Amino acid sequence: TSWVTGRARAPPSIPAALVEQLKSGGIMVIPITKGEEEIMTTLVKAEDGTTTIKEHGVFRFVPMLGNKAGQSS
Repeated sequence: TSWVTGRARAPPSIPAALVEQLKSGGIMVIPITKGEEEIMTTLVKAEDGTTTIKEHGVFRFVPMLGNKAGQSS
């Protein structure tokens, strides 16, 4: 498990509107919720518009806590 900081709950699938906005040759990195887990996912949009999706494992997102690491929030 890897740790990444700050954001809201991940969607259960990649929103079609985001895929449409991604230009050909683009790469999207997005967490996707599967049950109680969040899976870090990449979507690559080829020049012909086809997409390839790859999962990169379970991640847990934790809140950023001001003043805990000498930083203010």
